Parts: sequence; structure tokens; C-alpha cells
Amino acid sequence: MAEDYEPLNAAQTVSETDSFTAYRYVQFARHLGSAMRILDVGCNTGRGGVVLRQVKPSAHIEGLEMLAARAALVPAGVYDAVTLGDLAMLAGAGAQFDALVMRELIEHVPYPALEDFLPSAATVLSPGWPYPSSHPEPSLPVREVARRVGPRRAPVSVHSPLALTELLNRGFRVVRVDGTGPVSRAVGLRFPLGVYGSFMLIAERHISASRGR
Repeated sequence: MAEDYEPLNAAQTVSETDSFTAYRYVQFARHLGSAMRILDVGCNTGRGGVVLRQVKPSAHIEGLEMLAARAALVPAGVYDAVTLGDLAMLAGAGAQFDALVMRELIEHVPYPALEDFLPSAATVLSPGWPYPSSHPEPSLPVREVARRVGPRRAPVSVHSPLALTELLNRGFRVVRVDGTGPVSRAVGLRFPLGVYGSFMLIAERHISASRGR
């Protein structure tokens, strides 16, 4: 699956410079509870992993990244391991984690590839443990940018909170949706989602998702 959308993600260079990345991972960390085996999916150059390591210094934290050039820039000591590949690879190897975190990743997975991506995510996450992820709010401007500049510079799949909740219900249970993005530093999480420009979804693997493994 990785080879199908690796070029699309290589074009998303903003992920390496987004100034809000560190604080977004602080927000993720608030939902990790007692998780001690954590996977940073799409770990990029490890900027979010640095935050996770500060918050959870004794946890086993791994990174997963499909682009070798980015994985090579992860500082030493941030992750206990960095896997070059995709979730299907870890699922096939029987990997298991207490928590998955994903920063604006699903929207860079083409719709057909989600048929493998989400079941693989459910497989590597232990039942009942958290899966915090962030996503851009699919406003009209986002859809228009995607239409005009094409998939190499914009999201290749667009998900509203409701649509993503329905999609995740096949293997997860969504427990919370909050607004996020830079404005959340100033106003917190108490306003309607439209204020923020992006949203953070907290899910857990549904117990029934473990059947048939």
C-alpha cells in the first residue's frame, strides 16, 4: 500500500515546518492516559515524537514513516524504534500498541487505500486504548484548493467530523471530537468546531474489532 501514496505524501512539505505541530502533540498527550506503548503514525522528522518523549519519558514510543528521507532526520533518542513502511506492515508483523497518534494523516490517504489503512490501524491498537488524531475542517476553501491544485499539494481525501466518525465506526468507537489548530492556544476547546480550522478526534479500538484475529 505504501507505494501507492508515497509520492503524494512526499509533496506535503508543510508537515515538516508547521509551527503548531509541537502544541498539537501536547493536546494529543492529554488523552494518552496510562498508555506505555505508543505509535506515532506518520512520524515525519520526529518533531511530535520529541513532545511525546518529554511527556512520557518512560514509555516505549515508536515512529512509523513511509519516507526514508524524513525518517533519516529523526533525532537519536526520540523513538525506541522507527519503522520505514506502513500500518499494514506492522499489522502483519503482529505489532501491538496501547495508543496510536496521527497528526493530519488520514486526509493524505486516498479513499481506496483507506480500506486497508483503517483495519490495519485497528489491528495494531489494543482494544479500549486511545487513538487521538487531528484533521483539517473540510470547509469550502479546503475543497476548492484540493480541486484546483490537485492531490500532490492538497488533501487527497476530505473528511468531516461526522463522515470520519462513521468511517471509523467499523473498528473504533469515537469518544470525543474537539476543535484544534493555532487558535486553540488562545481560546481553548470550548467553541464550535468551525472556529478552529481543524478538529481533533479521540477514538478507541472497539472490543469487537479483536474478533477473528
